[in-house]
Amino acid sequence: PDGADGHFILANAIGRTSLTKSKKERIQRAAEIRAEALRAIEIDPKHDGAYHVLGRWHAEIQRLSSLERFFAKNFMGAAIFNEASWDEAERLLRVAVDLRPQWVYHRLDLALILADRQKWSEAKAQLDVIAQLPPLEPMDATYKRQALALAATGKIPVVMRASAEADIKGAIKFATENKIKLIIAGGAEAWRCTEELKKND
Repeated sequence: PDGADGHFILANAIGRTSLTKSKKERIQRAAEIRAEALRAIEIDPKHDGAYHVLGRWHAEIQRLSSLERFFAKNFMGAAIFNEASWDEAERLLRVAVDLRPQWVYHRLDLALILADRQKWSEAKAQLDVIAQLPPLEPMDATYKRQALALAATGKIPVVMRASAEADIKGAIKFATENKIKLIIAGGAEAWRCTEELKKND
């Protein structure tokens, strides 16, 4: 492929396709994903998408079990897995967020990595931003729902902006049904929902 975008598109396509494959196939494709993402960054050091792909590469390897990593390194020649770390996964996603702070997907994957590392308050901060970001891409609504699902662990409160009585009650109902810790932002008509708010305090 030509240019940073070409290498990024290839790395991203291989990575997304790999998510639907067996772990063995994902392991086999790991080196190619990393190489294409690194090439994109080499051409364009400010390519946020390439940093995201590379950060996710580190995270996906760290999410493999110890046995799976041992098998990959010793029987499939994937010694490159020794390069993967949670520190680098977090650093690279933070770079992607810094380069493109309005991109919901960057923040969602960063929040997932922070949750994996049990950095709950930092994960919550990303989810809070996601809740208030406007959707810019067709998939953003899906990513925002995934952010809410992450909060459903019950460990990470989510901020939802709601001012009208119906919106506040809807947010409370959604949080209750999904066992989400909820913080209402705005709340102009919260005085109309005092009973619901007390029950779910």
